[in-house]
Amino acid sequence: LYDVTQGTTLGIPTLLLIGVGLTLVAAGVVSKTRIGRKVQAVGGDPRAAQRAGISVVRVRTVALIVSAVG
Repeated sequence: LYDVTQGTTLGIPTLLLIGVGLTLVAAGVVSKTRIGRKVQAVGGDPRAAQRAGISVVRVRTVALIVSAVG
């Protein structure tokens, strides 16, 4: 763990590269997957998402489980 936090790759801190990579992966998951779009809808306006046929409770439960495990 010390090597990851203190190292550099091409002069860029490795921890920064890991953070940018994880951010890009998370953005891709949210924008390109069905559950990601549902999470965005529920987060934006739960009542509108429910009216659109999205199970708000199910989406929130999945989001909480994923955030707890990840």
